[in-house]
Amino acid sequence: MNKFLETMADWYKYADNRKKVVGFCAYVVRSSLAKLYAARYRLKSRAKVYGIASRNLSRPLRESTNNSAPEYSDLLRMGLVDPIEGVQFSHMSLIPSCDYTPFPRNWIPDHERVLHEYIKLDNPKFFCDLLRYIKQKGLSIPQDEISQMVWDYKTLGVRYFRSDRDKEVKADLKEITE
Repeated sequence: MNKFLETMADWYKYADNRKKVVGFCAYVVRSSLAKLYAARYRLKSRAKVYGIASRNLSRPLRESTNNSAPEYSDLLRMGLVDPIEGVQFSHMSLIPSCDYTPFPRNWIPDHERVLHEYIKLDNPKFFCDLLRYIKQKGLSIPQDEISQMVWDYKTLGVRYFRSDRDKEVKADLKEITE
């Protein structure tokens, strides 16, 4: 649940209504969990759950009936389970405010850039130019380049792939030994 709320806070980083949206989502999550706990522990209302488990639902609730299965608090004390983190944004003051830093001058959102590229592909002139370029230059993918390097390495040998740096190191070694 906390991961969902963090993601929502990140998505709405630049939105003016960030606190309102994340606060509403946190309210829905908290109230749903409180209803679930109220039904599970027979507390009859969310208010009783909030009273026992605190507003962010981080404190454990106790089982009211005699159940042979160990309670969560007992398992927690024995170290068999991890403690449950409370709902992260239980108060509006805990939600970060929106970011008002200005965007770069030529900034275009990614989804808008994709739409522009899609529109270009609908243009027949651009499509013909792109097709002509691919026919002239060829379409190369990284796998093809790597396979070409491996083939050249096997057929031409190691000497072909020695870089200028290797030659400089050999020259330095000759100077040192002389």
